[in-house]
Amino acid sequence: MIKEFLPNEVISKIEHHPTYIDSESIVEVSRISGIMEMQFLELSPWTKINMHGHDNGQWEIWLLLKNRRAYICMQGEKHELENDSDDTLKVLAIKGEADENYNDLATMLHIAGYSVSKGSLKASKV
Repeated sequence: MIKEFLPNEVISKIEHHPTYIDSESIVEVSRISGIMEMQFLELSPWTKINMHGHDNGQWEIWLLLKNRRAYICMQGEKHELENDSDDTLKVLAIKGEADENYNDLATMLHIAGYSVSKGSLKASKV
């Protein structure tokens, strides 16, 4: 597993919040057979991963393990992750390149006990 800081060009600080603490957001990356990537994200308080798309033939699922919620972004769609809270947000991200569809991914996650949403994740809405 590779541990890295999230690059500055993909994150931004949520301004003007009284509890903002300057800290680094971390990602741990694992790759499985070159076709899938899993990341364990630790997103600092009052920080967000900016709106971005998956036009490169890749889909992404963000899993909140603590409350069993999943957010799916399919190929050609866009999403962002906003941690508008005072706590570090821990998310498991799964990126896949296989030709999957939303219904199959959602069904698999439902079977695993997750509630599933499409698109962006905002900590205060969880």
